[in-house]
Amino acid sequence: MFNTVVIVGVGLIGGSLGLALRRKYPDIRVIGVSSDAALESALKLGAVTDGYGYDDLGTAVRDADLIVLCTPIFRIQELITLIKPHLRENVVVTDVGSTKRNITHHAARVLPEGVHFIGGHPMTGSEKRGIGATDPFLFQNAIYVLCPNKGVPEGVTGSLSAFLEGIGATILIMDAGLHDHI
Repeated sequence: MFNTVVIVGVGLIGGSLGLALRRKYPDIRVIGVSSDAALESALKLGAVTDGYGYDDLGTAVRDADLIVLCTPIFRIQELITLIKPHLRENVVVTDVGSTKRNITHHAARVLPEGVHFIGGHPMTGSEKRGIGATDPFLFQNAIYVLCPNKGVPEGVTGSLSAFLEGIGATILIMDAGLHDHI
């Protein structure tokens, strides 16, 4: 289902996700959107197959099957608004932010019908930062919470779950409000 994955923000989490995806699914296209320096490193490491700067965000996401927003929380909502005009129907958009309620509510208000937003929170990380700290095994045995917005078909959530389980994550599906409360 996910032949073209766009990772916006190729740092520790985004870069590690790219490495894990390329390791498990070597035939998929993984596009990184980040700073020039991060993209150069991500391309050398093999975490992404293509790279775009933030100025070319619209071009990067237009053919995506899955978009993963791997930026600080304050930037995720802004990115959801910025990518909106460039999204095709049935694309799945997710994030890796540690809080979910505000992000999922914003996505529900902004994104058009036919775009599926599933909030995500991988319970993993490192004391190190940036693309240089990436680890293709970062998601192995990590709890990865998914918070699908209302109206997202169960099959779409199931496809994302299976895709992430393929890189070793253990999926928990829950309401965004419950996630933040916990």
